Amino acid sequence: MSRLHPFALVAAGLALAAGLLVLPAVSWAFDVKITPAEASAEVVPGTTWSLPVMVTNMGRSPIHIAPEVGDLWYTPDKGMVSGPPGTYPRTAAPWIDVSPPDKLLAPTESAVFVVRASPPADIEGGYYAMVVVQAKSTQPVGGSRIRPQGRIGIQIRLAGAGTGTRGLEVLDTRVTPPTEATPLTATLEVRSTGDTHIRPTFRGVIRTEAGRSIGRVESGRGGWLFPGQAGSISLETTTTLTPGRYVLVGAVVFAEQSVAVSQVFDVPEPVDHGDAAPATPP
Repeated sequence: MSRLHPFALVAAGLALAAGLLVLPAVSWAFDVKITPAEASAEVVPGTTWSLPVMVTNMGRSPIHIAPEVGDLWYTPDKGMVSGPPGTYPRTAAPWIDVSPPDKLLAPTESAVFVVRASPPADIEGGYYAMVVVQAKSTQPVGGSRIRPQGRIGIQIRLAGAGTGTRGLEVLDTRVTPPTEATPLTATLEVRSTGDTHIRPTFRGVIRTEAGRSIGRVESGRGGWLFPGQAGSISLETTTTLTPGRYVLVGAVVFAEQSVAVSQVFDVPEPVDHGDAAPATPP
């Protein structure tokens, strides 16, 4: 999916893992680790919430660290996006700051930066920000004049405690029957309908047409959906299914709520089953 990755890189050749920025060329030795890579919390309006962020220089040359705060949101065509404070709706950026404003880290040195949010007393629902940690080498590396630099974004998702709504609608459910080479897969297209972020998952069973349960199905821990954002939940199962009609029954679960799902699907006869007689569902 095309998107503006929130972990924006600004130097060619940089590779990024969750919370880890590293140049693949060993001789360059530019390696920064940040913990945590994201944060979600309920905040009490009118009070202060804080998050310590550990930044470690794991390379062999000094680096200058300077965090800044911007907006975090999504668009249907680009996915998650970030921008200057005030660019996108439901921004928490105006009431978040980071201290210290910058720091020079020697090789192997770590420092703690504190993200502080002071939500206004009248907030309701979810608010979002991106803390962008800018890292820049203070000296050329690898025998060149290049001073590598990069940015790692920490997603901040905040919800006013005791406020807001959380909701979800299932837009479509598609089940792909198993074959001899592939397991059964299913995709649920969903959309958040509240004003607060949610993290939906699916839990269910496969039943025969007669109503007998023959296998559990659960999705992995999926991604977050912002207010109004659409997304998909994918799942698969290796449960053996003989030709016949079945029903995928379960619920999309989120924030102590659930939405029921029921989808009928057929497992066709194999194209070439040899001399063996096809089995029927129990």
